[in-house]
Amino acid sequence: IIKKNTGHVHALQVDKRYHRKGLGKKIMQALEEYAKTIKLNKITLAVDSDNEKAISLYKKLGYEIFDEIKKKIDI
Repeated sequence: IIKKNTGHVHALQVDKRYHRKGLGKKIMQALEEYAKTIKLNKITLAVDSDNEKAISLYKKLGYEIFDEIKKKIDI
């Protein structure tokens, strides 16, 4: 989704067999490079608050928490 020069990562899933091999980092870095080529100036993403490994990765890549949704609706 692109809105006002902002891209959003809806989901990034890496198969458990490939965890801890740097694949998520490489995917995000490639995404960031592509975002530059199409003139995006911001990338947002959503991650579950209990997904500590993903949050750690995103923080290492320079992402910051700017909002938290505290309610989840089960349908």
